[in-house]
Order: sequence, then structure tokens, then C-alpha cells
Amino acid sequence: MKERVLTLMWGTAWERYGREFVETFQRHWPSGVELMIVTDAHLPVDRVAQVPLADVPGYASFMERFQDDRRACGCESTERKAKPGERFWKHDAVKWAPQGLSALVGLDGLKDGDLLTWMDADVITTADVPKHWSNVLLDAHDLACLQRERQHSEIGFWTARVGHGTRAMITEFNEIYGTGRVFGLREWHSAFVFDAAVEASGVRIRNLVPPGARGNVWAKTPLADYTWHKKGKLKDQ
Repeated sequence: MKERVLTLMWGTAWERYGREFVETFQRHWPSGVELMIVTDAHLPVDRVAQVPLADVPGYASFMERFQDDRRACGCESTERKAKPGERFWKHDAVKWAPQGLSALVGLDGLKDGDLLTWMDADVITTADVPKHWSNVLLDAHDLACLQRERQHSEIGFWTARVGHGTRAMITEFNEIYGTGRVFGLREWHSAFVFDAAVEASGVRIRNLVPPGARGNVWAKTPLADYTWHKKGKLKDQ
């Protein structure tokens, strides 16, 4: 059984928090777990598989079509909290598309039964991760993730056992953006699209979030034993 952790670093991610992600990963994760980074630059790290963001299926065509489109950037959102002419995160598909598109490359070379884990690049590893931790989190399910009640999932982490259902889910995550179908959804950010892809796939889910938890739920999940998500303003601390 092969285990892989996938993340995305683009723009200023490496300087702001990506270096710490890699350093703490290499310090605390078992040596048999592969780290793969989708990136728009060659990063100064060893023993890490790097995939050019430009090679991600659908990325180049999506950006060519939409990166200068004000609507696709959320500047024409009619949400109550949106400010006229400014990018609004719920409808900024250009900002979030790289995450949804990139998950697909994590499947490259993996066989059914292998494990693929996504972690945002602003996650740090705080303690030694046990061998086959992702398998423990899955507990015989297809997907372990952070689903919140009456709120979109927190997708700074998810882990999947590769198989027909999870391949379909990850492919759908990519194609909702790549085909432009994202603009038919109520919200266009990657967490909302992830939830749509999961629902369409019918995979067996283990929700790591306790009932009723909302907002920043990381501390209430098993993930907090070994990792921490430096969301939002925490990125630069």
C-alpha cells in the first residue's frame, strides 16, 4: 500500500508558510509516505516530487478563459457581504480553481487500495505521525474529511482510499472547474465544489468532525494530535 500526501504551493506560498509545511512534514511523517507538491516554481527542497502547476489537467485552459473575467473573479457577486467591484471569495473561481484542479495529479501512479491525502500548504505537523495514520483515519471508509453542519466542509485536509468511487470524486472535483460547470453552482470556491464532487460520487465517508461543530473545527478532530492548520491570518504568524 502506497501512501502519498499532496499539497499546492503557488504565488508567495513557499515564502509565507510552505517552507514550514515541508520542514515539519519531513521531520515528523514516516519515511515511507511520499510528499508531492503542485507548484508554479521549482522549490528548493529534496526528496519531494514537484509537479508544475501548468501541467495540471485543465489549469491552462481555465486560466486562459477566465483569469481576466471579472465575473469569474467574484467582482460581480451579488452576495450581501460582497463589495461592488472587489473580489468576493465565494465567487472567486479563479482564486480557488487551482486547488480543485490539482487534486487529480495526486492519483498519478497510485493503484486501487493506495492512500492519497490532501493537506493545505499552511498546515504544520507538530508531532511524529504514526505509520499508516491515514488508514486509521479512514477506518474502512473511502474518504475521511471534515464535514460541518449547515456549512461547507473544511478542506484543509482529506484522505482517500484510491478506488472507483474516489477516483470519480477527484476527477469530478477537477472537471467541475475544467469544464466551467462551476459557474452553475451556488458558490464557486473549492470547498463548495469539493462537497458537490463528494455528493456526486457516493463514496463512503468518515466525518472526522464531532456533531454540531462549526467554524474552525480542526482542534476538535483527531488531526489536532499531530497537525495544525494555520488558516487565514494564522498563515503569517
